Amino acid sequence: MAPDSGPFPDGPLLKLLPAEPKDRGTQRCRLGPAALRSLGAHLGSALTIALPGGGCCLCTAWPRRDGADGFVQLDAQCASPRAAASGAAGSLRLSSLQPVPCPPLRRLTVWPVLRPQAGAQSPVAVLEAAQELLRNRPVSRGHVLATPPGSPGPVSALHVVGGTPDPHPAGLVTPQTVIALSAEPPALAEPPVELPLGGLSEVADELRELLCLPLRYPRALAALGLAVPGGVLLAGPPGVGKTQLVRAVAREAGAELLAVSAPALQGARPGETEENVRRVFQRARELARRGPSLLFLDEVDALCPRRGGAQRAPESRAVAQVLTLLDGIHGDREVVVVGATNRPDDLDPALRRPGRFDREVVIGTPTLKQREAILRVITSKMPISDHVDLGLLAEMTVGYVGADLTALCREAAMCALLHKESGRFEF
Repeated sequence: MAPDSGPFPDGPLLKLLPAEPKDRGTQRCRLGPAALRSLGAHLGSALTIALPGGGCCLCTAWPRRDGADGFVQLDAQCASPRAAASGAAGSLRLSSLQPVPCPPLRRLTVWPVLRPQAGAQSPVAVLEAAQELLRNRPVSRGHVLATPPGSPGPVSALHVVGGTPDPHPAGLVTPQTVIALSAEPPALAEPPVELPLGGLSEVADELRELLCLPLRYPRALAALGLAVPGGVLLAGPPGVGKTQLVRAVAREAGAELLAVSAPALQGARPGETEENVRRVFQRARELARRGPSLLFLDEVDALCPRRGGAQRAPESRAVAQVLTLLDGIHGDREVVVVGATNRPDDLDPALRRPGRFDREVVIGTPTLKQREAILRVITSKMPISDHVDLGLLAEMTVGYVGADLTALCREAAMCALLHKESGRFEF
């Protein structure tokens, strides 16, 4: 029996479970019989699925082996660049799944992403690998088709550039489909989401230069003999917007973002911290199979303090594990690692040598001009009175960071609500 939607007008909630091991690399979405009937889907029907972490994926409908309703398992192998990771925890509304027509394709154009360790490959070999990966696959324009885990070959992913006929968003690759390789990298299928970065535009430009080019054009930079940063360290006082900045740049680059609080990785039993660190880096590698991946370690100084002394042996082992994993990831450029700290001098010096966190971006306390820009972003959706002078308020808040200014505006809004007159919420 299908779960009752109750107070949810958009349909019942389905618990999102990890894909079955045998379904990995198959693009299958397993549903209970009630959900399949509600969608009007049959075995092998193409479904577009809006994922909870953003973006969407294209799957084919399959019944659950146990016949249970209220659950969904999907292999998001063909997904938009910013789609949430396959098997992520959470839930989906049934309305997030929509059947779509999937007619056979006459022609399909893709842009291949080659494995960094593949070396020079002939166009014929790349085309053959792409044909093998696309065989009998439903695809959608603007999506990225990742290579199944453990598959050999020079291609790690394919960006679907064109070929799906309008108005259909999806199409099926058949033996008669002519597959062509695009010489130009694809533009982002999803327009970048502009996040409010008041006062951080200059720092954002610097971070884009360090991250976006290596993420989008890694092989082009390698062919030119240009060195790309192994890792980036963001340093600045608490509340200046380091995390917000990383999220904005990751979205602009179309990269999968895995954000982790470094103190949360510390374990109580011996070896647990190192195990947690390995699991996070492995997760970042899995995300990189679908496209560019960015691993963000917040408060990295808590995980990698300066080593020294016998009493700090557990911390030393954790630092050594992080250094080993950083060297392994940056050897093949699968993942870009960004660390953030408000105590850069407390970091172990080995992390700041070339090849690891070899580039540093310093975000200082906002200047007068930056504070005014931050206030304009915060109050952009607030019905403030015309007589409020944000420039004067910026002059009065010397030493305030973005978090302080947000709290100030929130308190002002709460006071306005408590003293509202005639239904006006001005402050």
